[in-house]
Amino acid sequence: MNVLVWINESTWPSCVAAARELAPAGASLTLLHVVGDAVPAAARGAFAGRDVRVE
Repeated sequence: MNVLVWINESTWPSCVAAARELAPAGASLTLLHVVGDAVPAAARGAFAGRDVRVE
């Protein structure tokens, strides 16, 4: 199972803790941190199930 965890500067510790607690054993966790103009492109890719790299 792949788990995408969308984080920001102020909530990342609790988001990571929750993901570690709730994700099944062996799950692959991906942390996504998006800022500024990259947010819409990253959201589209995340919902489509793709890895998105926005420079």
